[in-house]
Amino acid sequence: MRVLCVAEKPSIAKSITQILSNGHWNTRNSGHDYIRNYDFPYRLPPPLGQGRDVDMTVTAVLGHLTSNDFDEDHRKWGSCDAFTLFEAPIITYVDQVPLPPPSSSTPPPWRKLKSVERNLRNEARTADMVMVWTDCDREGEHIGAEVVEACKKGNPRIVVKRARFSAIIAAQIHRACCNADNLDQKQADAVAARIALDLRIGSAFTRLTTMTLQARIPEFDNQVISY
Repeated sequence: MRVLCVAEKPSIAKSITQILSNGHWNTRNSGHDYIRNYDFPYRLPPPLGQGRDVDMTVTAVLGHLTSNDFDEDHRKWGSCDAFTLFEAPIITYVDQVPLPPPSSSTPPPWRKLKSVERNLRNEARTADMVMVWTDCDREGEHIGAEVVEACKKGNPRIVVKRARFSAIIAAQIHRACCNADNLDQKQADAVAARIALDLRIGSAFTRLTTMTLQARIPEFDNQVISY
């Protein structure tokens, strides 16, 4: 049996690995500069395991894996009436996202999220179970749902479990691993709804306010009035 564990960020993945492996693991590249895949055996008790060693792989994402935007017919300013954005189709996609620049004089680095998704997809192909180790809040539940969706692209039949913990201490990490339960899809859906509302309301009112004021006040001609 092979279990794929996915943490919300690389540092958490490393800490989980150090605890569960008792300090002994093998490291593989993931295809992303900041993420590693850690392999080691772990004795997983019933009902998740059979009370014998399973092949454990711990990896990570970099927070949210996906972004949202409108389709081509509604993405550009002036392409539609602002109020149609409340019903326009929203596309969810994996993209490259800019990180804050290390200094004002350097361009922002980019997170190569497509390579992060590819790593999950590839690792899931040979895994029997994916265990989500994201933060135990609504946002973490939504990131966990993104992880599961990426893994199911590689293995549609993979079993999904959710590890719940509040601190990176050995007792909690072992307990979370051995008692993993189910992902809370309702919490994940709540975050997805909030993201969609933020996009629709923010885009509609920003476009409406900006274009209305630009038409009436010359000083606003080259400015965006954000909602």
